[in-house]
Amino acid sequence: MYFPSDHARHIFEESPRDSRDAICKLCKSTVSFESFAYYCRECRSHFHKDCLTIINAKIHEHTLTFIRRENPFPCDVCGRDDKGMDMYGCLQCDFFVHRQCIFLPKVIKLTRHSQRLSHVFRISDGDNICGVCRSQVDVRYGGYSCIEKTCNYVVHSSCIIRFDVWDGKDLEEEPEPEEIDSQVDLAALVEIDGKSVRHFSHEHDLLRLDMGEKEESGQVCQACVLPIEFGSFLGCKQCDFALHDVCASLPRKMEHGIHIHPLTIHVDAMNNENGFFTCSVCNQHSCGFMYKCCQEDCEFKIDVKCASFAEPFDHSVKVALNLQDLQQNVTKDAGFPWSSNA
Repeated sequence: MYFPSDHARHIFEESPRDSRDAICKLCKSTVSFESFAYYCRECRSHFHKDCLTIINAKIHEHTLTFIRRENPFPCDVCGRDDKGMDMYGCLQCDFFVHRQCIFLPKVIKLTRHSQRLSHVFRISDGDNICGVCRSQVDVRYGGYSCIEKTCNYVVHSSCIIRFDVWDGKDLEEEPEPEEIDSQVDLAALVEIDGKSVRHFSHEHDLLRLDMGEKEESGQVCQACVLPIEFGSFLGCKQCDFALHDVCASLPRKMEHGIHIHPLTIHVDAMNNENGFFTCSVCNQHSCGFMYKCCQEDCEFKIDVKCASFAEPFDHSVKVALNLQDLQQNVTKDAGFPWSSNA
């Protein structure tokens, strides 16, 4: 069998049945005895038949055919023209797409944005800055945009693939989740009588105190484990428990762009080894409050200091930083399934 356009000057033959360790060059999965596949002796490559031509792809209405030769055109989905990436073309129309872009999800949810995002083939005109890499989004190519029409949040399609920002779930046919369970969504602080408040982490009522008073010096915040040096704070008159005002208002459940899953706050460090835990972002030990991933099989943990970072960073020295820079420090056991694509 000869494919003059798909596999230039090479001949495809039926894949040998004795190739037990054969791997498809395109999908990287095993070529089993039951699968229908081709083999090229010239380059010693195996190809599943279904990988050479893809039908009924969500990304395009026509059959897509693998193009073996180098293609000088950019991908019509992500806009990138990276060499070495497997490219497919439509023989009926002028459409070219990377293999990895064929299988992009239709609807996704990122922890760095409050609403779901849907894939579109053209981004609306405007000042479109990618919510992941912070660079301009080319309106001529596709991307992801917020489902809320009044919101201009957009993301490059390539950023969904390249960076650990997506949990791998396509939400196209899944309804919007109902409101969070009331037991989890309880406010961190409850006002008692105008002077005292109750915090979910402590058994005693707390008073609003001022560090300007001498008798209140030497206090340490139980959440961030940093000294309370000035301003007002919440303190307990029955014990030495104290919290910064900001730390006392931390949500009990949050989504943070540094991790792909929701996080829940844990306040009892004694449940950890020796009363300490290691932050997955800064790798520092802490005995303060901890945000932990809601997924049972994910070991991601973050202290409240790192959890206080939010995008975009606005620093007086104008250092160009975003969550990608912090993610370089996240340990490999943090639960990211897509790190191999970065």
